[in-house]
Amino acid sequence: MNVKSLAAAALCSILMGGAPAWAADCGPLKLVATMDLLPGPGGGPRVMVPVVVNNVPQKMLLSTAGGLSTLNAEAAKNLNLHVLHGSNVRLLDTAGNASDAYVTLDTFTLGRLTAEHLEMLITPGAAADRGFDGVLAGDLMARYDVELDFAAHKMNFFSPDHCEGKVLYWPASTIAVVPFTMTHPDNTPMGQRPNFSPLRDSHIRVPVTLDGKTFQAVINTGSPNSTMSAKVAERIFNLTADSPGSVPLGVVDNNPKNRRFGHVFQKLTFEGIDVANAHVVVIPDLIGTKDPNNTITTGSLVQHIDDGLGSEVSIGMDVLRHLHLYIAYGEHKLYITPADSPAAAGGATSPTPAAAQ
Repeated sequence: MNVKSLAAAALCSILMGGAPAWAADCGPLKLVATMDLLPGPGGGPRVMVPVVVNNVPQKMLLSTAGGLSTLNAEAAKNLNLHVLHGSNVRLLDTAGNASDAYVTLDTFTLGRLTAEHLEMLITPGAAADRGFDGVLAGDLMARYDVELDFAAHKMNFFSPDHCEGKVLYWPASTIAVVPFTMTHPDNTPMGQRPNFSPLRDSHIRVPVTLDGKTFQAVINTGSPNSTMSAKVAERIFNLTADSPGSVPLGVVDNNPKNRRFGHVFQKLTFEGIDVANAHVVVIPDLIGTKDPNNTITTGSLVQHIDDGLGSEVSIGMDVLRHLHLYIAYGEHKLYITPADSPAAAGGATSPTPAAAQ
């Protein structure tokens, strides 16, 4: 069984554009789809995206750090979908759970984009009410440019076929352009996508400095907090749950040994953006602990996974919600302005709507 993500097979020809073509005759921004961002589960800083699955409205958590988009088991049950097991992909969560289950969707609609007969993996963990129906992740987004305007509660998809660097259509007094990396990005031609492998990656990694120490951090809209691996906290900062200043934040999976705790670092910096008194949640390293075969993982809903695609630090919505982001996946650049920048007006050039899909 070869599970296909949102970036595969039918969706490739319907949702996804080709590789960017930057030439002398390059064109303006072309808006492909626009969606209203919904308040996140529990009223926290996270956001959700409205989608339609088999003609039934659903809400998916937006997670730029999610490797593969998924549907929750409870949502699959409510939609009367037949869940199968044995995909060649395993997804892992922070509690150590693993999933190789998948379903086939008759239709999946995002804005004005629609795919048919789409196979989607099931979110790891118990089939409980999480406050959302699934996770919208990087496998869908990585072949578009994606704008995240948290102040206006908007998410826009743009064609990557535009002049390089000509992406900011709203006025802003401060702009940061942050190069990012994606480990072994997938350049498979559309419609010719092979089986998933651990080499695929759509996580956005940027260099950050935390109290003088430099890390490659993942941009993670799926996390309410910025986080750090417990092993990294202890190895680099000699920091544990029992250290002075550590704030207990409960345990993971009801296990008293798996303690979460908070710590305030003096400064977090990335590409000229400074966050003073950065609150970071230190999480136990449990990825893959309940997976009987954790050697065949690819993608994740979390900050790091045990096949090496993960990150030691993630920047969560506690920081990101104060920013206006344009993710140029083709350029491997993250354009950042303050979230409260005024809407496009005056001399700003509004994006051109693309032809109907």
